[in-house]
Amino acid sequence: MGNIDFDKFKVLYNEFYSIPTWTKIKHSRLSILMDYLMKHEHVTITFQNKNFPLKGIWDYDLFEVPNNIRGKLYKWRDKKVLRMCINYEMYSRDKMICCPIKQS
Repeated sequence: MGNIDFDKFKVLYNEFYSIPTWTKIKHSRLSILMDYLMKHEHVTITFQNKNFPLKGIWDYDLFEVPNNIRGKLYKWRDKKVLRMCINYEMYSRDKMICCPIKQS
């Protein structure tokens, strides 16, 4: 448990994302990536499509949490958080996982 190492995340993400088609290997790499994220401190957030900050599934960004934010991210105020989209469908709610980044 704890914060994620962003460099390790990038390696796992690139190993997954570099495979262009959904093969057994790509599914395995996704499983490894999600296991890494889930074993660390995280929250999942569900959004309405129009308010979703990411462009598509498996898209991610780094977000500096403002010190006045409420909701699920309040415990990471003034820290960097990795946000990654894990569900993105047209007529469904979109979901992302958020994990605090280990500060170096």
